[in-house]
Amino acid sequence: IATIIPTTIFSLFMVFHAVKDNFGRISQELLFSLPLVIFCVFSFFALVNAPSQLHSTICNTKSALCANTHIWFPYRPNVYHSALAFVCHLD
Repeated sequence: IATIIPTTIFSLFMVFHAVKDNFGRISQELLFSLPLVIFCVFSFFALVNAPSQLHSTICNTKSALCANTHIWFPYRPNVYHSALAFVCHLD
């Protein structure tokens, strides 16, 4: 993320500078810088999307585990401690 954001910003500067200079004509700078911008935006979303999906899956797993009464009742020490350790690892 630390390298993608500045690269995207500078690439956008190149695109806007190329568009400002040519007003309607497609310049060579624009053709070369547009794939870089698309790559930077795609990689930024890919970097941000994976951890957010992982966090969502962990929260759903924890809530499903805590809501399952067959794990917690009746009290069985081995199952209870294993489930509690798993919940702590999810946190």
